[in-house]
Amino acid sequence: MSMYLFDEQPIVANKALARALGLNEALVLQQINYWIEINKKSGKNYHDEKYWTYNSIRAWQENDFDYMSVDMVKVICFKQEK
Repeated sequence: MSMYLFDEQPIVANKALARALGLNEALVLQQINYWIEINKKSGKNYHDEKYWTYNSIRAWQENDFDYMSVDMVKVICFKQEK
């Protein structure tokens, strides 16, 4: 069991956000926010007075959400885009 406890970078979400959006949606939104904050700290990807991040759906799935299917990540991202 201990092999599953934070041996690598954890992915987390705020409980209120998970209740409002759903757990997977909250995890994706939180991870996108994490990368935006990384960009802020490094002064990257600043446009129209906002920091941003980008990736393909497949790259998000492979790098950040490998426990989800590509289709699941796609649905979550398009849902949050609205």
